[in-house]
Amino acid sequence: MKEMNKILTMIFAITLIGLGFYFNSIQAEGGLGFGLSEITYLIPAFFAYLFGFLYITAKQNNYIPLEKYQRYEVELYKKPVENGLTKKFHDIRFRELREVLNNYYEEGMNIIDMCCGLCMWNKEKLEVDGLDINLNTLKIAQVEGRINKAIGLEVMKNEIESDSYDIVINMASLEHMKEPSKTLLEFKRILKEDGLLILEVPYDVPFSLLKILFWLRCFWEGSIYRNEYYLKKGGHLHHFSPRSIRRLLEGIGFEIIELNVIKSLSTIVVAKK
Repeated sequence: MKEMNKILTMIFAITLIGLGFYFNSIQAEGGLGFGLSEITYLIPAFFAYLFGFLYITAKQNNYIPLEKYQRYEVELYKKPVENGLTKKFHDIRFRELREVLNNYYEEGMNIIDMCCGLCMWNKEKLEVDGLDINLNTLKIAQVEGRINKAIGLEVMKNEIESDSYDIVINMASLEHMKEPSKTLLEFKRILKEDGLLILEVPYDVPFSLLKILFWLRCFWEGSIYRNEYYLKKGGHLHHFSPRSIRRLLEGIGFEIIELNVIKSLSTIVVAKK
């Protein structure tokens, strides 16, 4: 019954969005003849967003055990970055990361991508070490030349010596961690003095574009197709705004060098140890 209520709510919300765009397009072509203004879009869009927001923020246990991340098929990682609209989103993220990295990278620097997955951003095939608990993704990333050394360990049990890397990269994984502060402290530990953390987190706070897109995906893949990963809202335990991620990093002693919001979809931060 609860799932049926969710489905009906989402259908209603999507219908309202459609009506909003319809009325707005009529208005753009000259209106309905009785003074209907842009508010014909804003009202249904507001209610659509409200229902969607309640759906995606409904209280539930979104935690996904590490053992499941270890067993996820490679397709779960590849499909979003290779197909459809999500490919465009990830292309933007990866391009922005490369541009930021190129501003700071110097030949001979040691780089590690923590929770690297397939390390799809590394199209230039820089010498990058990769850590991830999913050995299948590590193997593919290494075979395809996007990572040099593969480390199949958990972030908090990584066995990496302190002060090992000039640059630590972490993309879209901090929101999955039970204790983000401890994770960031571990990144800080393995950084050399004055080393740089390049961190990307989803910008999925209320009224961000990603929030809307994300609840639509979770509804479609989770409630309709019963994909466990999306039923768990992608395992997102935390939601960061540019302000909150800055506060978190500064609170554990990082110095913010650069902070960029990418089209209201994600935030990239460069922070110095």
